[in-house]
Amino acid sequence: SRPIPAGRTGEARGTVAFFFREPREPHPAELEILALTAHLGALALECSHSEDRFRAVFEHTRDLIFLFDDARRVTDANPSACLLLGAGRAAVVGRPIDRFLKVTPRPGQPGREERWSQFILGARREGECVVHGVDGGRHQVSFRSEANFLPGLHLCVAQDITRRKLHEEAVRHAEQLYRTLVETTHTGYLVADETGGVLDANAEYIHLSGHDNLDALRGRRQHEWVAPEDRERFAIALAICREAGHVRNLEVDFVDGHGGRTPVEINATSLRTGDTTRLLALCRNITGRQQTQQELQAAHRLLETRVEQRTAELALANEQIRSRARQQESVAELGRQALAGLDIGALLQQATETVAAILGLEYAAVLEHADPESDRLLLRASVGWPPCAPGTAVSTTDPRMVSGYALRAEVPVAFEDLAREARFEPTPGMREAGVVSGITVTIRNEAGVYGLLAARCKRARAYPPDDVHFMEAIANVLAAAIERKRAEETIRLAQMGAVQANNAKIDFLSRMSHELRTPLNAILGFSQLLEIERLSGGQRESVEQITRAGRHLLELVNEVLDISRIDSGNMTLVPEPLAVEELLREAVDLIRPLADMRRIKIALESADPAGPEGGHHVLADRQRLRQVLLNLLSNAVKYNREGGRVTLHGGSAPDGKHVRVAVTDTGTGISPENLRLLFTPFERLGAENTSIEGSGMGLALSKKLVETQGGELGVHSTVGVGSTFWVDLPVAAAPADEPPLFFEEMIGRAFFETEEEQAAAAAETASAPPPAPRTVLHIEDNEPNQRLVEMLLARRPSLRLLTATRGAQGLELARKHHPDLILLDIHLPDTNGEVVLQTLRTDAGTRDTPVVMVSADAAAVRKNQFDDIGANDYLLKPFNVTQFLKILDEHLLKNVV
Repeated sequence: SRPIPAGRTGEARGTVAFFFREPREPHPAELEILALTAHLGALALECSHSEDRFRAVFEHTRDLIFLFDDARRVTDANPSACLLLGAGRAAVVGRPIDRFLKVTPRPGQPGREERWSQFILGARREGECVVHGVDGGRHQVSFRSEANFLPGLHLCVAQDITRRKLHEEAVRHAEQLYRTLVETTHTGYLVADETGGVLDANAEYIHLSGHDNLDALRGRRQHEWVAPEDRERFAIALAICREAGHVRNLEVDFVDGHGGRTPVEINATSLRTGDTTRLLALCRNITGRQQTQQELQAAHRLLETRVEQRTAELALANEQIRSRARQQESVAELGRQALAGLDIGALLQQATETVAAILGLEYAAVLEHADPESDRLLLRASVGWPPCAPGTAVSTTDPRMVSGYALRAEVPVAFEDLAREARFEPTPGMREAGVVSGITVTIRNEAGVYGLLAARCKRARAYPPDDVHFMEAIANVLAAAIERKRAEETIRLAQMGAVQANNAKIDFLSRMSHELRTPLNAILGFSQLLEIERLSGGQRESVEQITRAGRHLLELVNEVLDISRIDSGNMTLVPEPLAVEELLREAVDLIRPLADMRRIKIALESADPAGPEGGHHVLADRQRLRQVLLNLLSNAVKYNREGGRVTLHGGSAPDGKHVRVAVTDTGTGISPENLRLLFTPFERLGAENTSIEGSGMGLALSKKLVETQGGELGVHSTVGVGSTFWVDLPVAAAPADEPPLFFEEMIGRAFFETEEEQAAAAAETASAPPPAPRTVLHIEDNEPNQRLVEMLLARRPSLRLLTATRGAQGLELARKHHPDLILLDIHLPDTNGEVVLQTLRTDAGTRDTPVVMVSADAAAVRKNQFDDIGANDYLLKPFNVTQFLKILDEHLLKNVV
């Protein structure tokens, strides 16, 4: 209903009401019609007694208004009707109304002609019809007609309900789709009242509840087919749904009339409309899900079981890896101790302790099979074994026993339970110790089987491959260490033998040197004295031959001794910075007479222009380097062709860190096959069949001397062209300038002057005061050597010579005469020079007297020994007169006040 609004006249309002035959909510279009009708009512009231009022309603209402006569021709149509028909009023008026309004009779109702006749007869009708527009459009309308609205004039009012019809059709279609969906879904659908009584349900729910149709469910409550044990939970969930508005994922069992059970999941919602509450529930059969869950749970349990198994396997594997790492580390540590030279007994003990600790065993031992002919195994090291001293026999090689069986096996022998073992029998000691399991590996090396490494346990235990490999690795370390110790012992014994042989060789060479040098001292000394005398031509030639032969023999002895010293490491060198150019000039001057004899030119090339300022210097022993240079120059002259050439050059070596001295000759050259033998002692490469003098020791000695001083000696040779021998020595800084030594000031000069020169010198110094007399004590048992020294000093009246043939006699003369210099021979009949020297140094009267040791023993180690106990110098037989005088000069001049 809707009140009719008041008009301009202020007349009382009425009410417009619509009534329906069934309860439902009014449609929005109906509410709009109601509003329009109320408005029209207001207009009608406004114009109830006025044509204007009627016309206002007729013209302005949205409803379709048709006026037609008894002949059913339209007499008038309002604008809304014309608009809907799609034509002007002129096109509508005069045409039959049934041209526009098509009334379709319903089943059992009169036909169209009869219905229009009823309108003409004045019957009032309401209904729906279709309006056909002039433009062909069709519209559904609801109409109300009133016959004889005015005399002979009928009224038809219609409202366009096309949209409402379309909406209702859509609603019906949606309801149909919804119902179809509800009926075809596999989810049970239920509408119940607030107590759970069934109002509506779809086919799936009916099936889940175990009934045949909906009529069997209506009015009944759900808990009737809920399993008894689930009803309490169901009632609680139903109450929660009424209060909270929903319940989720409630799982219960539905029981049908035959006792069959169906697990379902319920999700319910409470809907409230006014004072009415409805429960909407969705029920789903979860039989498959429960089966899946059960399968998943079973799979999960299986997975957990497998994970636990895998975790256990990984833990075992990790433990095995850690155990293997500990084993490898312990083997490596044992190997390091072996390489560090740990005593073999301590190493064996360490091995047994390592095996017992790593494998967790009670017993471990190393057994040695020392004698292949014996059937006993000796204990060398042990842990937990019966206490026995190393070397005690504790087992047997009997193959019926585990040790004997293991010795003959080519693989490690392991047993898990000794009581079940059929390969061998336990020893009484194993029974007493309670051994149950064990492993034994052989300690084997290239020399054979040393013995066994055995490990025992008091419990049954398996020995996996890692344990076997660990035992083998320990045994291999022990085998290598034992082999190394044996090799070291062999080497030590060989070295001892070599040292003894070398000492014997040195002793022999020392004695031979003494025996050879003693007569050579007299030969060369007297020959040098004879050379000073006035001799005939034949006599001088004979003396020269004696001197030459003696010097050749002395050179051979010296070279043999030098090589022996170098090989034994007893060569004493005094390295100092030496000017290369000065040494080269000195060597050329010394060798030039030999070259002139063979008409060979010697050329000393100019200094290296790229060399340092002041010339090149090397760090070397002056005497030994001069010896090498003279040897190379001598060979270049001796093995050159007549009229040939020798070139000597000094400069920087290719590496820039050494100085190179090169000697180039124009000889016949050396073949490649002979170059390999060039530095072999006593190898002269066929020159021994010629008249060229030589021993074959010079190049071998020179090479060793150069290498001992940190240098290198090499050769380049071309057959038919010549050879170049080169020496590389370390570069040294130039030394600081030193004042020259003053030699031969008192003694030496007289032996190299002629009688005329001596007379002139005597006249020159006649006016000078005579020098103070000086005393020299010579302690020597060899008469020729005594005579030589007497003749060397005879022409110096300022020197007094005292001679003693025994050590005791020399000490007595030294205490009595307090000499200015003592010449002391090492080998004396009653004692040796070392004892005499020590006695001189302990006596207050001779403590500071210079002592020069004299010997034919060329071993440098003796010189070092005498230096340590106070000798001032060392003079080697045979004497070189110049050197002899130089040494006397130095020590006598030191004592001049």
